[in-house]
Amino acid sequence: MHKLVLFFLTLIASHFGVADNHSAPKYGALDMYACSFDKGKDMEDLKSLYGDYGEWADENSAPVSLSYTLTPFIADLGNYDFDFVWMDRYESYEDLGKGLQIWAENSGKFGDKVSKVITCDSQWMMTGFAVSPIKEAGDDSAALMLISCAFSDGQGWSDLAAADQKWISYLNSESIEIEGGLYRWIPGAGWPDDNESDYVNVYVADDIVAYGRTIDKMWGGLGGVYNTIYGEIAQCDNPSIWGASAIADNS
Repeated sequence: MHKLVLFFLTLIASHFGVADNHSAPKYGALDMYACSFDKGKDMEDLKSLYGDYGEWADENSAPVSLSYTLTPFIADLGNYDFDFVWMDRYESYEDLGKGLQIWAENSGKFGDKVSKVITCDSQWMMTGFAVSPIKEAGDDSAALMLISCAFSDGQGWSDLAAADQKWISYLNSESIEIEGGLYRWIPGAGWPDDNESDYVNVYVADDIVAYGRTIDKMWGGLGGVYNTIYGEIAQCDNPSIWGASAIADNS
């Protein structure tokens, strides 16, 4: 299966357990690093280590199921003091903890290779849920639209979950196809204290062309419906577009 699709499909969730209080929500535990290239190095140097990384993960039974890079594409680059985000996805936070411990104890020569290409100064965790998962994609890359949001006064997770249900029901009732999928990332440990976002909406498209077709639909009238459903729930920043590239599939 396409590795990036595999990553996102495994984040299928039950809206934080709000819709069904008797079942535990399903999620992905996300470990993120803000990284920059060392002097004279670039993405091609990093890609040359991908094969070694997969071998290292297999040899050390690292529980990470998939890793990939996120690189700002259409964004205010002045907002970022790094070149890209390295993201590891785990099935649980216990696995994430095991992964960190294995790296600390066994990174060895491979870790030395990595440290000669990139420096990662910041680390934080997030929990990933699917609102409407992506159905298909073509290769090992994708375009992501990220929007950080903070709840309006009096609004919360139950209001957001109810709006999700209304949005999905509307799309289904009108037989409207949206290319890509909608996900939500919840900040966890390491999230900057000065960032007051409660969640990040993540729209995943196969590529920037598919993203463009969805934006055309929003301007064609669908955006008005979306704003009616979600408009009072949160205050959100301007969107940014990121490129995602799969590094290793260890599932």
